[in-house]
Amino acid sequence: SGAPTDDENILARYTAQVLEGLRTGCFSYLAHPDLIRFTGDDGTYRRHIEPFCREIKSLGLPLEINFLGLADG
Repeated sequence: SGAPTDDENILARYTAQVLEGLRTGCFSYLAHPDLIRFTGDDGTYRRHIEPFCREIKSLGLPLEINFLGLADG
């Protein structure tokens, strides 16, 4: 994570691994949810990130809002 990628498999693996960690109950929030820096198709990104965010919400965990992500679009 952290390096730009347009590989959908890396995006899928990132979201699955983060969710696996969050489901342990050992975390109180997710910082830098945009760390993956996906540069591929917006539709592909949304297909993975929207359910990812919904699952995090269902776990009752907040997400950090990263102003760099907002500035970079």
